[in-house]
Amino acid sequence: MKFRVLCGVHSEGGRTYEAGSVVNSKSDLSRLNYPGVERFERLPDGDLPKSDPAEVAAAAQAGYDTANEMQSKKDSLDGMTVEELRKFAEGKEVDLGKARTREQILAVLRSA
Repeated sequence: MKFRVLCGVHSEGGRTYEAGSVVNSKSDLSRLNYPGVERFERLPDGDLPKSDPAEVAAAAQAGYDTANEMQSKKDSLDGMTVEELRKFAEGKEVDLGKARTREQILAVLRSA
């Protein structure tokens, strides 16, 4: 079954999925939703868009399993404030060096 993570993070199979990521799971993750907070959205099988072969190659080269996973990381970072980006980098043990502005921090995180 395929699910989109709507908020927070989800760990499964040794991997961590952030908001916007798509998870292939044998478990029904929608059971983890609770009133007022929907964490997962069930996606119909085959609902994901087909990836351009160049995007798939770029994602693989960057260490992602799918182009969709790479795009999800980019999308989730775009919605973060500078403080959230700094905390995210700290949690991922990414050295921001001299990066101070939002754009500089995003550039460092995306290249990590």
